[in-house]
Amino acid sequence: MTRLLYPTLAASITLALAACGGSSGGNNTVQAANQTQQTNTEGAEQVNKTEAQTITLRAESEECWRYQPKQVDIVFHDENGASLGAAQTDLNGNFSGELPVGTKHLSVIGEVDDSVDGEYKYIRTELDIEHRENLGTYYFRTSKECSCEMYKVDDSDLTLTQNGYYLLSNSTLPSNGNIAVCDGSETLYLAAISREHNDAKAAVISLPDSPQTIKISDADFVHHGVTVDKQISDTAQVIGAFGAASDASSLVFNQRQTTDETMPLYIFPDAVEHSYYHQIEFKQTTTEVAQFKVWTSARSKANTEHEFGENEIPLLSGSLNDEILGVSGRENATYDFSTINGDLTRVEFRYSYLVSDNAETRYDWQINGGVKGTIPQLTFGNVFKLPEEDTKLEEFGAYLYGYLGNETDNETYAKLLDVIAKGESRHRAEFNNLIYTRALVEFD
Repeated sequence: MTRLLYPTLAASITLALAACGGSSGGNNTVQAANQTQQTNTEGAEQVNKTEAQTITLRAESEECWRYQPKQVDIVFHDENGASLGAAQTDLNGNFSGELPVGTKHLSVIGEVDDSVDGEYKYIRTELDIEHRENLGTYYFRTSKECSCEMYKVDDSDLTLTQNGYYLLSNSTLPSNGNIAVCDGSETLYLAAISREHNDAKAAVISLPDSPQTIKISDADFVHHGVTVDKQISDTAQVIGAFGAASDASSLVFNQRQTTDETMPLYIFPDAVEHSYYHQIEFKQTTTEVAQFKVWTSARSKANTEHEFGENEIPLLSGSLNDEILGVSGRENATYDFSTINGDLTRVEFRYSYLVSDNAETRYDWQINGGVKGTIPQLTFGNVFKLPEEDTKLEEFGAYLYGYLGNETDNETYAKLLDVIAKGESRHRAEFNNLIYTRALVEFD
C-alpha cells in the first residue's frame, strides 16, 4: 500500500495526551465492572443509569482470507471522550460485558501489519453507543503477499466458447486456459455471455483440491441469465450488476459498463442468493487547500420477480466539501451531513497519521457515528498514548451511507446496526436499497 504525505490544514497536528486512568489487562467482564467504580480523573461528569448497558463485540485478524480470533484492547469513553476504563477481548476474540457507568463511546484498539508500513496501531471508535447491543466483528488485517490458486481449465467439452460466448469468472476473464482464484473461495462462479449479448448462462462449480484442473462442459451452465432493466440517473457514469453468494468472499458475475454502452447486463437469480444493480457517479474537484475525490452510488436488490427497488443516485448539496474539511482536524469537531442529503444516515471517518518524518511510525483511526454529531477529544488512558511529536494527516476519508425506507432516529437505527453486526443484512428487506457517498481528501 503506497501512501502519500498530505499535511493537514494547519500543516501539522500536535497531539498531547492528558493523563488518565485505565488498563488494558485482565478479564474483560470483571475489569469492566471494576472500572465502573473508578473516579474519572479527567473531570468529566458521570451519567446516572438505572441499569448497566451490556455490549457484545468480537475481534479477528485477517491474513490472506484466513481469520483467527484476536485479543485487542477496548476503551470506554464518557460523553467528552475521557477514558472511563479498559478491557480486552478474550483468547477467542470475544467481549461481552457490562460497561462502566457513564459510557457514551467505545474504542477498539489493535495492531495491524502492512507490507509497506510494518506494524502499527489501528483504532476503531464507535460514537453514541447507548442504544447498541452488538457492535459486530472488528477485523485487523495483516497484508502479506497472498498467493493465488492457479487452476488449469479443461474446456475440451465446452462448445459455448466456440459458438460465440465468452467466459466471465467472478469479475475477471480466464487467461490462456487458466483461472486465478485469489480470494480464498472454494467455489467457482462462471458466466458464459454471448458476444451478441442476447444470451447468458452460468455455472457454479466446486473447486477441486487436487489436481488443480477444472473440467467444464456445456452441461455445467444450467443457470439462465435474466436481463436487467437499466435505471440510469442523470448523473450516473457507470452502471453494473453483480451477485452475492453465501459461500463466496467476493462478488460474483460482476459486470460494469459506462452509461452510453448498449449491451445488456445480466443477473443469475437461480445461481446465487442475492442479485444487485448499482449506479456510480465520480467527481473530482480541487480547491486552494485540498483535492476532493467523491464517489456517489445507489445500489438496489432484485426481488423475487427480478425487479429492482428505488435506485437513484442521491443528489448532494454543494456544501459537502466544506463539511468534510470541518472534521479533518478531528478533536471536538461538530458536523451535520443531514443537510447534504436527508437519506444519508451514518458516517465513517478514516484518518491515517504519520508520526514525524524521521521516525516514520504511524497509526490509523476509524470513527463511526450518526450523520450528525460531535467527535469529542478522545483519550485512551494507559492503553494508547497519542503521540506528542508532530503528527501529519496523510489521508482522510469520509463514507456516508443510508438504507432507503428505514426510520433514521438513533434508537431505531441502532437496532438496524445490530442486525448488520450479526451478518444478516443481505437477507432482509431493510437493506435492499443502499445509497452512499465516499470522499477521499488529499491536502496540498
